[in-house]
Amino acid sequence: MSDNKCRYRMIQFARGFIITLVGLIIILNSCSEDPQILSKNIFDPSTQGTLKDTVLYAIQDTTYRVKSIVDTRFSSRLFVGEYQGVQARPIMRFVDLPQNAEILSGKIRFITDGVLGAENQPAFTVTAHPVLNYWLSNQDSVWDNPEDNFDPNLILGEMDITPVANDTLYLNLNTEGLNRFTFWADTSNQDENYGMILNFSQATFLKYLGSINSSIYPQLVYTYRLPGDTTVAEDSLAVTFDAFIYSGNINMQGGLNYASTLFAHATLLKFDLQDLIDSYPDGIVINSANLEIPVDRSNSLFDPIFGAELQILALTSSLDNPTVKIDSTQNVVIQLSQWSEDSSYLEVRAGEDRQYLARGIIQKQVSNTDSLQGILIQFRDLTKFYSYIAFTKRKEPQAALRPRLKLTFWIPPTTRF
Repeated sequence: MSDNKCRYRMIQFARGFIITLVGLIIILNSCSEDPQILSKNIFDPSTQGTLKDTVLYAIQDTTYRVKSIVDTRFSSRLFVGEYQGVQARPIMRFVDLPQNAEILSGKIRFITDGVLGAENQPAFTVTAHPVLNYWLSNQDSVWDNPEDNFDPNLILGEMDITPVANDTLYLNLNTEGLNRFTFWADTSNQDENYGMILNFSQATFLKYLGSINSSIYPQLVYTYRLPGDTTVAEDSLAVTFDAFIYSGNINMQGGLNYASTLFAHATLLKFDLQDLIDSYPDGIVINSANLEIPVDRSNSLFDPIFGAELQILALTSSLDNPTVKIDSTQNVVIQLSQWSEDSSYLEVRAGEDRQYLARGIIQKQVSNTDSLQGILIQFRDLTKFYSYIAFTKRKEPQAALRPRLKLTFWIPPTTRF
């Protein structure tokens, strides 16, 4: 076959294939739905529902005193000093000393873990005194009047507290201190080991020292001699029990709500979810929720390291109930710790925290009207640092300074059949 004939047959085959393909496309297109109609149905609210946003303002608010004194045994820090309404003094006890040993020298090492309000402030002196009665925590009744539970005339040692945020301090035991530790090492006197307190007369800042619950715990470094042995040995001993006692109060201003550590206040808020429920009787799905709560910085105190570590909890009791109850089934920490761009208000951290607030709290309250009680705002840790935050209330004249709840929610489609 010549090249011309071969080329001719290939062209004819290609033409036939193209005509057949076009015919198939026409047939298939005539049997299918109009693609423009299908596109419209995808975005039709009657089939896919509607996504909306709304802003709710608080209809009730108050400040609640959670606890008068919190247990400081489990804090990672020991507080010592005085600042902005609080005075704090460490208490500690060393046990398991070598039995019947004579303590020849000793010093207690403390490692600083921060400082509050120490800018250009003078150092102050703390003195160690023996405690007079047994204690397990700072909440024990023996500390109701702390001055009655230690001997101010018996000084076991002293050290200067400096306004430095990251130093190491040593409390050197004097002769009275060495005698007291020798007395505690005697097996016949171990039941009388009530430990010591670090006292001071005047301070202008608060120092944080590492506690037994941290890797920088107080440590006794000492030398000793056992009965009948002239050998002088050296050893160290970690503190066995520690905590800190504290007293004072926050200068809370009227017309503000508060959340605080140590003195343990919480802010309670309630929003008008019932009106939202009534507006959509077929139900809604909360996709995202963000609480924005303005802060009065002039009446607040922030720890320079931890800032505002607040959490949101769901209330199961009304705001006027003297006994506040929270939803114990909520097992996710929702953090209210993100500042707005102008730092005028706190808001829920973007991302999962806002979804947890939406699903774990707001959706529950929308789905079950009996649980429409509100939320509680408090610090996540009440003993790690000293802070208090003042929030503007719902009756603030400027709407921009009122606490508000921003919701994004989905309205399901209406029934088609």
